Amino acid sequence: MTQATDPQLAEFFARSSAELADEGWIRMELHADQPLWRKGEAADSLAWVELGTMIIRLDGEELARVGPHELLGEASAFIANQPRSADVAAAEPARLWVLPRAGLSHLRGNNVRFYDMILRSAIVTIARRIADNERALSQRSRVHHGLPTSASPTLWARFRRSFERPDAAPPVAEALAALPKIPAKGVLASDIAAIAEPVWLKTGEALCLEGDPARSMYVVARGQLTAMISGGGQAIELSRVGPGALLGTAALLHEGPRTASLVAAEPTWVYELARERVERLSAGAWRLLAESLLVDMRAQLVRSSEER
Repeated sequence: MTQATDPQLAEFFARSSAELADEGWIRMELHADQPLWRKGEAADSLAWVELGTMIIRLDGEELARVGPHELLGEASAFIANQPRSADVAAAEPARLWVLPRAGLSHLRGNNVRFYDMILRSAIVTIARRIADNERALSQRSRVHHGLPTSASPTLWARFRRSFERPDAAPPVAEALAALPKIPAKGVLASDIAAIAEPVWLKTGEALCLEGDPARSMYVVARGQLTAMISGGGQAIELSRVGPGALLGTAALLHEGPRTASLVAAEPTWVYELARERVERLSAGAWRLLAESLLVDMRAQLVRSSEER
């Protein structure tokens, strides 16, 4: 599926070829079926598609198509020492602008406005691809009876929950410590503590519902959440996640509908990061948070693509 275009990036790339070349961008022309990158190669660049369509494949299976005015390679280019996680080739004659990692570092230091545009677009794009993979995986996932709802729980559910007594909310540092491979979490701890809101969920209680407006992201501190989507009048379980899970990351940048419901599988503490609160962070703290999210999101994307 071709991704939606980013008008801000399209406007930026409408500048002259000389300006783009001065920033380190290299123009490339590809014929149909010509590879751009192969799985396992060093992910030392990203690309922006000017013309044509590119195909992303994993072990011969098509995962996505990326069209004009969209980024490629953003899942790995921001993270040092990562291999390509899929093959990318032209579906038709294509023209691209490719930026080596050194050029990305140069942008961060000299054109931070454009760097932040790419960073924002990368997070939204990766989140969309993760959602696409989860939809594909749902075809062979566990089926629950009854969709999650925010309606009043049953008598039995109320009885069971009456024995669930929350302890005090865990410190934000505990939730951040569980995050895997997040390089800046120590630096960000105080910034995130100032904007994070603890949320207590009893067993069976929905944190958010599929289709709701996405205005926050979440970090699981204690307990376990079940991610599920609707299908044929039933709830299909996608996965269960525990402490350290990052959920709803695209909501920090784009208010689209929730792609899945999140329901507590057991008594659970979650930290909520609302978009309006994140926007109050300093530019430097926001950038560190976004770069850190990309590390975790890339791992999610690779995992979901391999399971697909």
